[in-house]
Amino acid sequence: QLFIAKYNSNGNAQWAEVMETDLFQPYPAYQSFLDNQGNIYVGGIFVDTLHIDESNKFYYEDGNTFVAKYASGGSLQWAKNFGLMNSTWSDNNIDLAVISENTIYAGGSMNAGKTSFDNITISSGRSCGILGLIGGVITVDSVSSTPVLCYGDSTGSITVSASSTTGSLMYSLDDGLTFQDSNIFDSIPAGDYQVKIKDASGLTTNADISVEQPDSITLTNVSADVDCHKGVLGSVDLTVTGGTGSYSYLWSNDSIQQDLSGLLKGTYAVLVTDDNGCTKTDSFNIGYSNPLEIDMQNSVEFCTGDSGVITAPAGYVSYEWSDMSSGSNELTVNTTGVYWVKVTAESGCTDTDTIIVTAKSKPVIEVQASSNPITMTENTILTATGAASYKWTPINKLDNPFNNIVTADPDTNTTYTVTGTGANGCKASKQIRIFVYCFSCGDVILFDEEGTLNHGCANNNYNNGANCSWTLYPSGAVNIYLQFSKFDIKPGDILKVYDGQNANGTLLGSYDNNNKPPYQIQAGNTMFIQFITDQSITGEGFTANFWTDQSSGLNDMPDDKQLIIYPNPFRGHTQIKFPDPVGEEYTLTVTDISGKVIKIIDNITEPLINLDFGGLSKGIYLLELRGSRIYRGKIVLE
Repeated sequence: QLFIAKYNSNGNAQWAEVMETDLFQPYPAYQSFLDNQGNIYVGGIFVDTLHIDESNKFYYEDGNTFVAKYASGGSLQWAKNFGLMNSTWSDNNIDLAVISENTIYAGGSMNAGKTSFDNITISSGRSCGILGLIGGVITVDSVSSTPVLCYGDSTGSITVSASSTTGSLMYSLDDGLTFQDSNIFDSIPAGDYQVKIKDASGLTTNADISVEQPDSITLTNVSADVDCHKGVLGSVDLTVTGGTGSYSYLWSNDSIQQDLSGLLKGTYAVLVTDDNGCTKTDSFNIGYSNPLEIDMQNSVEFCTGDSGVITAPAGYVSYEWSDMSSGSNELTVNTTGVYWVKVTAESGCTDTDTIIVTAKSKPVIEVQASSNPITMTENTILTATGAASYKWTPINKLDNPFNNIVTADPDTNTTYTVTGTGANGCKASKQIRIFVYCFSCGDVILFDEEGTLNHGCANNNYNNGANCSWTLYPSGAVNIYLQFSKFDIKPGDILKVYDGQNANGTLLGSYDNNNKPPYQIQAGNTMFIQFITDQSITGEGFTANFWTDQSSGLNDMPDDKQLIIYPNPFRGHTQIKFPDPVGEEYTLTVTDISGKVIKIIDNITEPLINLDFGGLSKGIYLLELRGSRIYRGKIVLE
């Protein structure tokens, strides 16, 4: 048998490997070589065919020359044929040379006409030159592992650093059942592993490695319950073992300490985390003995529709009521029934008591007015019934606010509230609104650019049989806008809005409570509003805001757009003054309140106009002076 052996510097054998043969006589090995990595290379001749068995040794049957590589630990890395010997057994392996771990040269002679080198055939004469090594060389540089972070997890990994002369390698962790291209195995549990490495030619080698894991985190504790009578609170003394490094703590009561003290009765859960982020949870119960005893009053009464207050003894740190509310020793209730309260002392000890809640009936108050609506010069008598005593508000314009019968004399629409108290002390209220007619409205002409108008007063009902109007006639206006802030006009009464200075203009809309006005109404440079009521029920009327759009497209308007008229009112003659037209021509148009044109004066070029109204009827007349600017005004002929 042919062998190879390794000795240390003291001459002690480290390992020995035997090359088996079934024939009588192997040829000896002629050469061995050691590279700088500690790998051993052997060359020689076997009178046999070279094989590698399951124990990773090689043997031969027929005559062959060979080269074999052993790792520094003695494991066979690979073995390669140089070919079949001839019958004279005159082939020789003379020398080896290693350039690097992955480049090996073998020299020798072969007495054969045809020699095989693995799967390459070379024809030669009686001798051959230097032959290059054909086949794979696997070199394992290192095998390392990353331990599992937490006990029982699969967070470990194995990394293999290896190379091959044939190029890429494949790796298996299940004894060759499956291979992968990556040299990293991750997400694996702790344990002992053997990595099998295979090159492109099918050559394999093994590497052993272990993946470690920390011990399981274990929690133990010594706890003490609450002593209600001594007022000593509970505690937990926690001991932690296992895991990695130091620990952090998070309790269900938000504490981050290892041990707890000053605990009330309850269950306390803890989350323990080590330096690797591994966690362990557990919970501990704190109890108490000798419960408290509380006593509330037997019953509580309240008035129907109101609420009552249940009061528990004061001095406890917390209160939990049957309606799931908590915090106060008082509970406001508005339904009858049985209620309970649970109190907790500073020691955490608790007790519960119940109470019955009943309801008393409220008085049913009725109130009537002798007259409603009334005029500003009238009063009305208010009568309340259903209670033992009464109080009226507001008290102004009442003769006695504490009688059940009172005389009211309001100036505006007023809501009176009477509160009656029954014999059982329960109170109830009733309201009545007294409507007061405002003074009769008339016809109004407004020259303002903006303002507010109403049906005659702000806080009174309008009158029956009213027929009044508002003419909006501002100077320099192109558009007039109307918007209602209050609107209560009963069906049968009507509010009409026209685009123009009277009812001959374009009707923009007719409105009452069944057909309320839109958000905004727009007219041209004049607007006419007419309000007509019947003889039936009245409402609280309306309030409207108006404004104008002065962007007329004409020259800029002067700050004062009103004509200066003096005297006004007058009886026969008056003068009208406006800014100097500077050579421009203006036309003055005079109309009566119905819109009828009374007089037109053309070709006005001076800023002063003398008017003679002799022969005209007394009344109100409207003026419009139009040129590059527009001026408007009103005159009153007496």
